[in-house]
Amino acid sequence: MTQTSCEKTATRFALIRDANQQDLICCPVCGFDYVHIGSVNVEQGHHRICATDNAVLTEASNRHEGMRGSEASIIFWCEGGHQFTYKFMFHKGQTSVELYKSDLDPNERQPQLWRN
Repeated sequence: MTQTSCEKTATRFALIRDANQQDLICCPVCGFDYVHIGSVNVEQGHHRICATDNAVLTEASNRHEGMRGSEASIIFWCEGGHQFTYKFMFHKGQTSVELYKSDLDPNERQPQLWRN
């Protein structure tokens, strides 16, 4: 995913309820409800797992050297041209969340998890 600079922003969750009574995630930047999951990442101990549109990858991580606990992040993109990431960090019974946002290159295809 090509993007412009990524910036940390105040965390908020934007949801709407559709006609089928399902809650839909909206883009926290523009409010658009056409949102795709680009990838899911988990870092725990010495390992990082990344699920993308065409693979599930496991690789070494050095998170344990400077951070405690685990981290899970979900990268989304909206059809309005924004990327946003919810990053969840867990340590000793507490879970914190951060939100990062950026604009996307409109000329580049964006990955998304498999769907039918």
